[in-house]
Amino acid sequence: MFDALTSRRPYKEPCPYEETMAYIVAQKGMHFDPRLVEAFMEISRMLYNSFANREDDTIVKKSNDILNEYYS
Repeated sequence: MFDALTSRRPYKEPCPYEETMAYIVAQKGMHFDPRLVEAFMEISRMLYNSFANREDDTIVKKSNDILNEYYS
């Protein structure tokens, strides 16, 4: 959900970080597990600052690094 809201799509502009987090927090306990929301809140700003609206392959490279670390 975080990626879908904060990413530019052909049919929509990205939502700002604050609006995205407000939505996620509002859905805590209904749509999202409260424990996961609390844990995600601790890393969400770092993820947003690192990856939101990137036009390059930074996300692919980082994902591959993580997968290789655990599955090589």
